[in-house]
Amino acid sequence: MSERSSGETLLAFILGGIIGAALGVIYAPASGKETRKKLNEVGDEIKEGLDDFVSDAKERFSVEKEKIESVIDAGKKAYEKK
Repeated sequence: MSERSSGETLLAFILGGIIGAALGVIYAPASGKETRKKLNEVGDEIKEGLDDFVSDAKERFSVEKEKIESVIDAGKKAYEKK
């Protein structure tokens, strides 16, 4: 079994929550006004989850970019010393 990254796990969790919330809203007996309110709440939760996911991805990308730049700089310095 392959090991999943925490980003994939977080995305799966968010998608599962979205699907569960949507099914709950669809199948719960409620008036149109209540259903629209619930859908707005679910939409807000989805947006928050995706914002967190994107923010985390940007931070990880930035860290990895810095590591790569550091390795490239070290390689350039080693090459120049030859």
